[in-house]
Amino acid sequence: MTLKLNGTNSVAAPAYAGDDADTGLQCGTNELKLVTGGTARATVDSSGNVGINATSPDRKLEVVETSSSGSYPLAVSNFINATANKGAAIDFRLTTGGNSRGELGCKWDSNSSSNGTYLYFAPNDGSTGNVQKVRIDDDGLKFNSDTAAANALNDYEEGTFTPTINTGFTASYNEQAGRYTKIGNLVYVFINIDLSALSGSDSYPYATVNGLPFTASNTGNVDTGLIVAWQMNLGNSVDHAYVSQNETRVVLLGAMSNGSRVHLSPSQVWDDADGRIALSGAYTTTA
Repeated sequence: MTLKLNGTNSVAAPAYAGDDADTGLQCGTNELKLVTGGTARATVDSSGNVGINATSPDRKLEVVETSSSGSYPLAVSNFINATANKGAAIDFRLTTGGNSRGELGCKWDSNSSSNGTYLYFAPNDGSTGNVQKVRIDDDGLKFNSDTAAANALNDYEEGTFTPTINTGFTASYNEQAGRYTKIGNLVYVFINIDLSALSGSDSYPYATVNGLPFTASNTGNVDTGLIVAWQMNLGNSVDHAYVSQNETRVVLLGAMSNGSRVHLSPSQVWDDADGRIALSGAYTTTA
């Protein structure tokens, strides 16, 4: 192939071309275009900005998708170089050089370890500018402009566990179903126990369901109440339940008496080999 210098130096006939006269490099004033088939496909301008299908890029990298209905920038890579806040972002636009419709990026504060490095998403409704809605940093997931570590969502988990009744009993089960969803430090549980055989007793003073997937936090038993969904063939009616703090068991309670809940003993509740109970609710955990 022979390298030719084309005197017209236009997009239709770039200055540096091979045997194909409309494919090559066009040299402009402090800019360079890569041309194929008489069309500029990539441009490097005087600022060092690179445009792919964008002839006047206004960021370090601008990429434009062309379709039958027009040309639309998919993203603009925006490098931030402020002294205290550095990073890179992808800026999504509707038109070339137009207003942003959202920004996805990474920032870091080189002068303050407390800020750290974080990813963020900032949508734009077209009138308010890019507004941060989601932030992910070392603490976890945060929303809007909140940066407090205590407010970060750092865990989501779903799973199953095997609930049992008081440990001193020898019990056989038709069903031991436990399901949980953990969001941050809040654990939602559903428990279904169906006994088929029962003997023995437990020295623990209260009737319990054991085997929760996470240890309850030390916040008092008041805010960790569970609801009894249904029950059958229990010695005494169970009206309510709570998760015992710093433990993985549910304490069963009877109906109100003189303004307070009545604790039930193991033998008061688990006295029938065909006893059944279902519980649901939430509790907090330190895990």
